[in-house]
Amino acid sequence: MKRQEGQVLPLGLALLVFGMLGAYVLFNTGQVATDKMKLANTADAAAYSGTLWQARALNFQSYTNRAMVANQVSIAQAVSLQSWVAYGAVASENIATVIKPVPVFNIVAEGLQRGLQAVENTVSPITNAMVSVVDAVNQGLSLSQEAMFVSTFVATPDVIRSVVNETDRRFDINTGFSGIGLANNLQNWRSFTEGFAEDDLAAMDERVQMINDSRDRFSQTRNWKFFD
Repeated sequence: MKRQEGQVLPLGLALLVFGMLGAYVLFNTGQVATDKMKLANTADAAAYSGTLWQARALNFQSYTNRAMVANQVSIAQAVSLQSWVAYGAVASENIATVIKPVPVFNIVAEGLQRGLQAVENTVSPITNAMVSVVDAVNQGLSLSQEAMFVSTFVATPDVIRSVVNETDRRFDINTGFSGIGLANNLQNWRSFTEGFAEDDLAAMDERVQMINDSRDRFSQTRNWKFFD
C-alpha cells in the first residue's frame, strides 16, 4: 500500500483559523462585557455621588431651618426673662412704696427694689442686643440656604464629571443627552424644595406654631415659678 502524507494539513489549517477566530470573538466579547460593566459601575457611582451631594445640601437646609427655629426660641426666652425681671422690678417698687412707713421692713424692701432694678438695668440691654444678634444670624442662615441651593445644582455636574474621570477616563458625560438631563435635574431640584415669603400667611402660621411648640416651660407659662 502506497503511503500518503499531508492530507490533513488543509483541514488542520482550517481548524486553526476557525479556532483563532473563535478565540478572537471570545476575547472581544469579554472586553465588551467588561467595558459595559465598567460603564454601568461608573454611571452608578456618578449618580450616587451626585445624589449624595444633593442629599447633603438638603440636610444643610434642614439643619439650618431647625437652627433658625432654635434661635427664635432663644428670642422668646430672652423676652420672657426681660419681662419677668421688669415685672419683679415694678413689683418691688410698689412693695417698697406701700411699706415705706414701716420700720426695718422698708429698708429690706428698698434694698430689694434697688437690687431688682439693677438686674433689670443689666438684663434689658443684653436681651435687646441678643434679639438683634439672633435676628442677624437668622438672616445670614437664610442667605446661606439660598447660596447652598444654587451652588449645589451648579456643582453637581462637576461632582459627576470628577467621579467619571477618576473611575475611567475613557468615559465622558458630555453627550447629546447631557443637556436634557441637566434640565430635568434642574426641574426636579427646584420642585423638590420650596421657599416661603413673609406674605405667605399659611407658611408663617405654621412656623409660628412650630416655634411656640418648641419653647421651654418658662417661656410658655411666664410666671414666677422656676421649680414645681
